[in-house]
Amino acid sequence: MEIVVSPIKILNYVLVDQQKSKFFRQFGYSEANWQDLQTALISLAKNHPKHLRQRTIYGEEHEIIGPITAPAGRDIIIKSGWMIDSGQPGTIRFVTAYPA
Repeated sequence: MEIVVSPIKILNYVLVDQQKSKFFRQFGYSEANWQDLQTALISLAKNHPKHLRQRTIYGEEHEIIGPITAPAGRDIIIKSGWMIDSGQPGTIRFVTAYPA
């Protein structure tokens, strides 16, 4: 399965949203190393089970809970939302992440 984590989603959402940004920045994530967060999210999706939350006309919404290793060297547990869009069953797309 292809795993897609858009740079725009990280830079314009996760690192900008007041609550999400505060959480991820305290562990060393920033615009300067956004690729580290992208890599961590891809690894999370590869190595942890996804749980179907609901099916909609747009596709399947999934949740993945697990640890990522932050730049500060600490493992943090996050919840993340993912979407398998209708018509693209071979691709899972990152939607959101927040503290577990």
